Amino acid sequence: MSDSSASEHMPSSAPQRAWRRRTASGHFDVEATTDDILRVAYIPASAPQHQSWSLAPAAMALRAADVTINDQGDHASLRTSALHVEMTSSVDEETLELVIARQDGSAVLASAIIRLAASGRPMWSSALADGEVIYGGGERTGPLNKRGRSMTFWTTDPLPNHGEQTGAMHQSVPFLIGLVDGKAYGIYFDITDRAEADIGKTQAGILAYTPESADLVAYLLAGPTLGDVLRQYTSLTGRMSMLPRWAFGNQQSRWSYMSADEVLSVASEFRKQSIPCDVIYLDIDYMDGYRVFTWNPERFADPAGLIQTLREQHMRLVTIIDPGVKVDIDYAVYQEGASKGYFARMADGAPFQGWVWPGLSCWGDFAQPDARTWWGDQHCGLLDAGVAGIWIDMNEPAQAGIFAPPSVKISHGETLPDDVLHGTSDDPITHARFHNAYGLEMAQATFDGLRRLRPDKRPFVLTRAATAGSQRYAIVWNGDSTSSWENLRLAMPLNLGVGLSGFPMTGGDVGGFWQNTTAELLVRWTQLGALLPFCRNHSAMGTERQEPWAFGEPYTRMCREAIERRYQLLPYLLTLAHEATVNGAPMVRPLSWIDPTHAESLACDDEFVLGDGLLVAPVLDEGATSREVLLPPGEWFAWGSSVAHPGNQRLTVPVTLDSVPLYVRAGTILPLAAVAQSTDGMTEQPLTLHVYLSAKNPSATAEMWLDDDHPLAEERGTFGVWRARAAWQGDDLTVTLERISGHLAWPYPGCSIALHLPDGWTATSLDSTDTLRGDTFTVLYNVARA
Repeated sequence: MSDSSASEHMPSSAPQRAWRRRTASGHFDVEATTDDILRVAYIPASAPQHQSWSLAPAAMALRAADVTINDQGDHASLRTSALHVEMTSSVDEETLELVIARQDGSAVLASAIIRLAASGRPMWSSALADGEVIYGGGERTGPLNKRGRSMTFWTTDPLPNHGEQTGAMHQSVPFLIGLVDGKAYGIYFDITDRAEADIGKTQAGILAYTPESADLVAYLLAGPTLGDVLRQYTSLTGRMSMLPRWAFGNQQSRWSYMSADEVLSVASEFRKQSIPCDVIYLDIDYMDGYRVFTWNPERFADPAGLIQTLREQHMRLVTIIDPGVKVDIDYAVYQEGASKGYFARMADGAPFQGWVWPGLSCWGDFAQPDARTWWGDQHCGLLDAGVAGIWIDMNEPAQAGIFAPPSVKISHGETLPDDVLHGTSDDPITHARFHNAYGLEMAQATFDGLRRLRPDKRPFVLTRAATAGSQRYAIVWNGDSTSSWENLRLAMPLNLGVGLSGFPMTGGDVGGFWQNTTAELLVRWTQLGALLPFCRNHSAMGTERQEPWAFGEPYTRMCREAIERRYQLLPYLLTLAHEATVNGAPMVRPLSWIDPTHAESLACDDEFVLGDGLLVAPVLDEGATSREVLLPPGEWFAWGSSVAHPGNQRLTVPVTLDSVPLYVRAGTILPLAAVAQSTDGMTEQPLTLHVYLSAKNPSATAEMWLDDDHPLAEERGTFGVWRARAAWQGDDLTVTLERISGHLAWPYPGCSIALHLPDGWTATSLDSTDTLRGDTFTVLYNVARA
């Protein structure tokens, strides 16, 4: 909202969306962005108009349908169809207090206060209810519930060996979700400056947020479900675009595969071992002296030929790009960037020079629109060779002193100095203010470049650093984990928290990055990683190799089986990904997503549900022979079986190294594909609809999304949405499938049905075949006691 969009006092009869209260130093604003989203701001009189890097362009068009404001001076109220807000202001003390409730009377925030600190900067504090759970904040170690902890919002490359108390990490997202008495709300602080949040650590009942900015802008999201909060948040900051299908396959990386021959050897071994794989990554050593956008002329002499050979094996190649550009007068990227002023700079206008992999380097200035366009265009040579996607790294941004002279001391994760300038000369911004948005704007430059240069392909961008809004342009992974059981356990709540921070597509380095993994750890990490949205094995230079076959049998078989399960789930994963593009829902969800009133589910962060139907309880302890599994309320079938368990209980499940406890919720239809060696082969064999029904859950409905992988599939209609239904009544059971949207023809050669009923029941098909043709059919069964 601009300063001119609201007056100081507004009569209650005026059709206004916003209320403003002026103080000696500035003004407070309260505005209904939509009926269920409230914008609250303090803007100092001396500050320029608030600048947001994170809000999506579409957020500017959001409007509340019906707002009523009653302004009585120091006290005012605002109502929408979803919210009731009471506002009390003090001009002398320069404070604003809010009480926010839903129209059903349930509290969103019982008390929230914005006040000015002694420094003159604004501070936020709000009451935490007894038993309230707090999720979000981006990439964080420790438990999923962040109550009782503090957070620093500052994108950081943390030291290796992450632990429970590791602080700021790569993805810093000032968005928190509260869950109270089964109802959720959200707070999004639209600030990219460094900030601190104290979530009941210092004062048990207070959430305090203190930014280093002169202004403070917060959005309050009414919920009341977790899904509603993610929908509301991503209506502001945007949602991920649909990814190319191959992005959901298994992916393999290492720092580094040092030559084209080594890449082809790895690809060949995947096919020899019959382990599905879609992508191989190239880390920094494919470049010529670590110069971005180049190829090493000796070890990668024919990149187009390499990529063509990989494509013949149904594999793709993804290359890494860092923001640091080598200072080299004979290097075209440096020459052009320096001459056009596209690098971050010092106060005198000279490019800032620091140290990273190429040695002395400059950093792209992604605050400048023209610089973003220029950077995106630099990918042309990589794309012309056939590179399928781009992996961006070191974009917190972080320096690295490995090639710096001894006199230069650079600590791990050190960023650019606060006074380095970004943006145009007419509108400069210091690095202190732009730092958290740096990775976001590098991701935008890359995404827009790929879309512009190759408009018939969906962009794929993987980023290490991110903040609110980065999900519009890139997916994320957890950065450089360590090959340890502790880091495997940390990956569970960490990825759930990232998903609840607006990033549906997330995962970690399968096997761990730093240090040597073990056979058992690799198997367990593969079992987990294959069920997370993004699945990539990645390891550091100098460590023992950890490709899925690295330890021989029986571990190769176990890794293969875990990855094969992922390929079976591809139709389900693709549907969940499309759902995320529509409403921002994470693909992996905490158990509280199923029942937010269930106390044990609220406290559980070593299990998750993939979508709404598949519960995953990975084995996270070395040498485990059993696994305790919490089943939320409902009924749950053991994977692929007719063994049903009532929910709201804990099971002790025997496990072996090749098993991982999986449970399917009764009332679920799970579409499974036949195992293929790449996503290219996903539709070559019939699909199977696994139908899980019980007496208490006798019906199920599921929708499946599939498209032709074109970036304009929805606009062109080259997609299909198929709805499967199942209903069991008495002796009759009916399964139907029909296309309900789109024009894509049914891509599978047939469809089979696998019924899962509780032990003691049998179903006999009244049709002559178990494999059905076409995309519309009805199958009848007779159900009887065994």
